[in-house]
Amino acid sequence: MTKRRLLSAILVFMMLASVNAFALSTNDNQEKAINETILQQALVIDQDTTLLNKDFDIVSLCDASNTAKALRTFEQEGDTRKVITVIPYKIMEDGSAVNSFSYLSSEDCHPTQTRDTYPYTATFVDLSVTITTYYNANQNTYNTLWFYRHVGITAYWSSSDSSVTVTNFVVMYNSKGDLYSYTGCLGSNYSSYFLQSDYQAISVINVTSPTKGQVYNDMLNAMPTDRRLLLTDYFDHGGLVSLFVTYNKTGVTGAQVQDSYYVYQK
Repeated sequence: MTKRRLLSAILVFMMLASVNAFALSTNDNQEKAINETILQQALVIDQDTTLLNKDFDIVSLCDASNTAKALRTFEQEGDTRKVITVIPYKIMEDGSAVNSFSYLSSEDCHPTQTRDTYPYTATFVDLSVTITTYYNANQNTYNTLWFYRHVGITAYWSSSDSSVTVTNFVVMYNSKGDLYSYTGCLGSNYSSYFLQSDYQAISVINVTSPTKGQVYNDMLNAMPTDRRLLLTDYFDHGGLVSLFVTYNKTGVTGAQVQDSYYVYQK
């Protein structure tokens, strides 16, 4: 190959690389702009206006496709941890609901807005579920193990679509692990305070025809204050929250959505 041909090939390669990099950058900017729009739309329809002033992260749900996500913020109230999770849904033309972030990744999503800046005018959120979980977390400084106390849960649903009504609303919060006596479990001989294996604490909200924006709770199944859980399998026992919602919409009856995720953090 002559020097001239080699130079031409290099220039073509550099131009193609530049175009691809620009396309990737544009796609990334567009996704960030839409993610910000999903966040804002989910918070605007939420009945709790104070959420607009909080910083939310985007986290993954337990989804095989790895596209379903939620908005999450974390607060500390004394020695109690409070995790607020907002799960947004897009209601399709056939009445079915899909996670708003999954919708963003699907072939059905074709935003007409081409600029990469927020806000997007398209609607990505028609329905949302807001769940707040409460727990205690204490670390054993001798061996870095974390011990958890299951406290309780609150939840409610919101929608910008006046034709949507929820007929059944179920939220479950499940903690499982080895049970220990507290505060002995935080000492160097923590194993001496072991009480029971496969201990389980469950909080359940199960409401028929729940009112939009009405907060429901189960704070009656908290673990005793002198007990803590050691998660023997962090992924299976990490404070699993499961959601099941049945709803009606104009022309659609008995549509359902369900999701799950883990809340415990070290």
